[in-house]
Parts: sequence; C-alpha cells; structure tokens
Amino acid sequence: MANRGAALERIDFEQIKQPSSNAKPEDLQSNWDSLLRTLLSMTVGVALIAALVPGAWLNRQHMLEATVRMERLAKTLEGAKTITPETASELSRLMQQPRFDCSHAVCEPALEARNQAARSRLKILLDRHVTPR
Repeated sequence: MANRGAALERIDFEQIKQPSSNAKPEDLQSNWDSLLRTLLSMTVGVALIAALVPGAWLNRQHMLEATVRMERLAKTLEGAKTITPETASELSRLMQQPRFDCSHAVCEPALEARNQAARSRLKILLDRHVTPR
C-alpha cells in the first residue's frame, strides 16, 4: 500500500489556485448564459412532460370510464325482456363513437380485452332483445 503521507508531501499546494474575486466580465457573462440555457432547457423539458403525460393519462381514464359504462349498461340490459328501438338506436350510436372503442385509441391489452368484451355483449343483447317495429 502506498504511503499517504509521502503522497501529500509531493503535492504543491501553492500551485492550486483559489477562486479570484476579480473575475473577468466575459467569464461571468459566459457562466450566466450557461445557467440561463440550462434553466431554459429544464423548463422546456418539464413543460413537455406536463403536456404529454396528463394527455395520455386522461385518454386512458376516459377509455376506462367508457368501458365501465358499457359493462354496466350490458349488465342492466341483460335483465330486460325487450329493448325498444329508440334505446337500440341510441346504444348503436354510442358504440359507433371512437371514444368508446379501444380499436380507435391506444389502450392497454387488459383494457382493450374488457372493452371488446363489453362491446360484444352489447351487440349480442341488441341482436337478441330488439323488438321489431
């Protein structure tokens, strides 16, 4: 193992410069510019994250809520003996909207499976229970 005391004796502490209080204005301006660029870059990064993350999160939440609504509607309609043509028409219109269909949005596989299952149940219920006009 090296002798630490001998290593410290070889260091010339006088050569180590202390920060001078008489820095040049160009150096101060350069440091200030670097600081401002760094802060600006961080601000832009945070703004992008703030803009993108909530949008994706809100889209996921909306699709989850739409899927839950369709599941509840299917459960309610399963107990019905017949579905009126007006209700069937409204339900068909609802299911055609892209905001209720995971195939028109980016969904997690589990949510997409639930969404497709709810849509299938509703289609089967509509086919089975719609009263003729």
